[in-house]
Amino acid sequence: MKLLLILLLWTASVFAQEAASELCVGAYFTEEQGAKFLKDRLAECPDKATWEKRAEVLRTEIREGMELNPMPKLASLQPIRNGLRKMDGYTVENVAIESIPGFYVTGNVYRPLKVQGKTGAVLCPHGHVHSKPGRFVEEVQQRCATLARMGAVVLPTTWWDTANRNSAGTRFPKC
Repeated sequence: MKLLLILLLWTASVFAQEAASELCVGAYFTEEQGAKFLKDRLAECPDKATWEKRAEVLRTEIREGMELNPMPKLASLQPIRNGLRKMDGYTVENVAIESIPGFYVTGNVYRPLKVQGKTGAVLCPHGHVHSKPGRFVEEVQQRCATLARMGAVVLPTTWWDTANRNSAGTRFPKC
């Protein structure tokens, strides 16, 4: 998991520094190129202290790239919950969370029926698929239900896209 996080954060940093023509779309690396890229990135952070310094640089670059430096005022979440449905081995409930004052992120919470002690959690942000929010697509719902039956709490949310950003009045880079 840590390896995947390192790769994702490093890749985001590299892409942020390169021109738009350098965006990796589709099968960008061959298997050998991908293995070399990963090996090179791991060599740059051989220990925890080095990784922590690199992680802070990446966080700063991500915030600046999203024009979130300084971070906007955070909302108090103000969760709205309704529509609890009991299914075969899990429950599903509609939720909305105020992420930025006046703007709500919508989703569904899938919970296992029988939970003992701590349980894992999975966040599943989705875009608009088949002309509707991804969390309403059958295969997404099947995946979330399966994870809940396996014991995880799952939250698929609707992706926050350009139209949502514009309506919320946030300062994000123009595409």
